[in-house]
Amino acid sequence: MKTGCMQYFKEIFRALRHKNYRYFFTGQLVSLIGSWMQSIALSWLIFRLTNSSQKLGTVNFCNQLPVLLFAVWGGVVADHFNRRKILIITQFSCMVLAGLLATITLTDYIKVWHLYIFALALGITQAFDIPARQSIIVELVGKEDLYNAIVLNSSIFNGARLVGPAIAGLVIEWIGEGWCFDANSLSYIAVLVGLLAMNIIPHSRKSTIETPTQGLRDGFNFIIHSFPTTALLLMLGAVSMLAAPQVVLIPAVTKQILHGQANTMGYLLAMSGIGAFVGALLLALRKKAQGMEKLIAFAMITCGFCFIFFGNSTTRWISMLLMVPIGFCLMAQMASSNMLIQHLVPDYLRGRVMSFHAMTFMGGAPVGALLSGYLAERIGIPLTFTAAGACMILIGCAFTLNLRRYRILSERLLRQTERVNQQ
Repeated sequence: MKTGCMQYFKEIFRALRHKNYRYFFTGQLVSLIGSWMQSIALSWLIFRLTNSSQKLGTVNFCNQLPVLLFAVWGGVVADHFNRRKILIITQFSCMVLAGLLATITLTDYIKVWHLYIFALALGITQAFDIPARQSIIVELVGKEDLYNAIVLNSSIFNGARLVGPAIAGLVIEWIGEGWCFDANSLSYIAVLVGLLAMNIIPHSRKSTIETPTQGLRDGFNFIIHSFPTTALLLMLGAVSMLAAPQVVLIPAVTKQILHGQANTMGYLLAMSGIGAFVGALLLALRKKAQGMEKLIAFAMITCGFCFIFFGNSTTRWISMLLMVPIGFCLMAQMASSNMLIQHLVPDYLRGRVMSFHAMTFMGGAPVGALLSGYLAERIGIPLTFTAAGACMILIGCAFTLNLRRYRILSERLLRQTERVNQQ
């Protein structure tokens, strides 16, 4: 029995046998808890200052718009320069920004326009951070453990979502939002230490980048001439946009519908984190990407129904329980899309294609943030969640009808990618 349990855990965490990935994993675990604390505190602060769902959407829009505009260029940079050095620069920038926000909040100098500027600056940094972070994983673990590393990344992201919001809710209620920003700034020390400790042997990359524009064009051409990657990115963009109410409207749901305080909001997001974390651990047992397209369709449809029920719930414990499958479904859809795309893309295009992945994932969110904030103030929060859930169900059903075509074309694309990587 003991041997079986040990084997089970070794299988789940097999990517950690790589020393560089252990540094990356540990640093991200600490830093992401701080990031979730900052995210919750920022949402609560803007709602406390303005009492406006639309302002919540605007701040999220400011944060995610730069990723939509600049992530593709971040992918070109990630394919052309040292990815570890890029991450050191971007993570240090995030640390400085969080420290500045903490300072002006703790000194009571904070204004709404400060939050807009901060959100924009953080978004610009993330536009270069995300493609480098996504594409460096293969350099840390190799192809054999790539899928496991991607799922473990999702597990620490969602494990942090389990811990961070709960801590943030208590900190906000006891001593204020500024201390959450301060804690996040300090948490970047862990990830910077991990990055500096890495010893990565540079991989030879087939470089066809003569100009940034050509590099961007190469990544775009790969995507548009491949139905599997196009379909996956469209699904990812749809779920990113439609899931926005879960993030943007949580403070409004907490105060106006569930009549709770900051700790209630933390518990809601922590329950979502539980679902996502458990799902990530289950997915970590998988060794192959084949067949995960069915999980994407299932997760999209199930999440749609849960959104409808959540939006119309007025009972705290029911709302909290519904956040568990919502967290599981969103994590399963996003992690599976990430793995399938990384599975299909040639090594020399990885940074650029993953930048389109980041642009799609983060780019759908600002549109969803503005739209959900606008709709919530005009048709109400329940109808906003219902509309988003209904759209998820319809899109999930459409993807299900195209699964056979997806499988045939993805097998053909995978054979082409393997030939290119061997050259």
